[in-house]
Amino acid sequence: MTQVTVIGVDLAKNVFQLALVDAAGRVVAERRVRRAGLEAAVAACPGAVVGMEACGGAHHWARSFQAAGHPVRLMAPKRVKAYQDPGRKDDRRDARAIAEAATRPHVPGLRIKSPSEQDAQSRQRIHRKRVQLRTDKVNVLRGLLMESGIALPQGEAGLKRYAELADTPAWQAISPDMRAEFDELHAEIGRDGAAIAASKARLVRAAQDDARVQRLRTVPGIGPMIAAATVGAIGDGSDYADGRKFATSLGLTPRLNSSGERVRLGRISLIGDGQLRALYVNGAQALLMQAKRDRPTADGLILWARRLLKRKRWNEVVIALANKLARVAWAVLRSGDTYRPRAA
Repeated sequence: MTQVTVIGVDLAKNVFQLALVDAAGRVVAERRVRRAGLEAAVAACPGAVVGMEACGGAHHWARSFQAAGHPVRLMAPKRVKAYQDPGRKDDRRDARAIAEAATRPHVPGLRIKSPSEQDAQSRQRIHRKRVQLRTDKVNVLRGLLMESGIALPQGEAGLKRYAELADTPAWQAISPDMRAEFDELHAEIGRDGAAIAASKARLVRAAQDDARVQRLRTVPGIGPMIAAATVGAIGDGSDYADGRKFATSLGLTPRLNSSGERVRLGRISLIGDGQLRALYVNGAQALLMQAKRDRPTADGLILWARRLLKRKRWNEVVIALANKLARVAWAVLRSGDTYRPRAA
């Protein structure tokens, strides 16, 4: 197998498909191996570039192959899709498409996360899922009570009002079995709230041990959640040539639709990590609310947002500010310095 230069690996849970490609781009062999034999199959081609889609387990396998001396190229699945045979899809064709995409220099590779970065991102995702599930339960409780003629306010105010329902005629009109169901659902929401508070505290404690997170927290509008999520997603930012590339990877830059002499910029692209983008948008909204109060400040970033707010709509300014925060965050990570307010 010394002639093999690229190995395309179609990842799966138990059975993996390999496409072995030589220097001329020809598929010289194909392998179908089980999980226990994957490392040995790749090791049989020393020095070969291993191409994989960034899916479940990809970072684990990438670190294993790197430790064995293989260059690894992780690629976004949508980038690999362009090399698949349209209309016909199976594991063999997928592995071939991955191998071909890995040989194309214009197909961007993704950074391989370290175990600590992967842990930070996993904690963020677990926390977000807990929040999402609790929100779903609150909506179910409010919706079903509405069917029984009881209207609760949105948010935490509605949960506080729940305790006041016991003596109301509308509550007494509900059957005892259903009241018990509602009580149990309300108790679950309370337990979920405690679990969310505990997971958030763990996130904050973990962030305190990372110098990169602490530097990011010096940026206005970036709190511990955004800072930890950013470090978990991009590390020190070395995979991006500049801050604009990072903002583009979050989908915070306009779509480009150009032809000939016509250049048209549309809405933001919404590509990349939607959860991280949402965090930056939330941070920008909070910062813009502070900027709107017209308190004296010498920070050029806040003054820029105030000037923009006078001639642009609120949502447009929020996106522009989120874009700016992403660029500033990248600069802080790459420079190794804390945030320094720029002159007005």
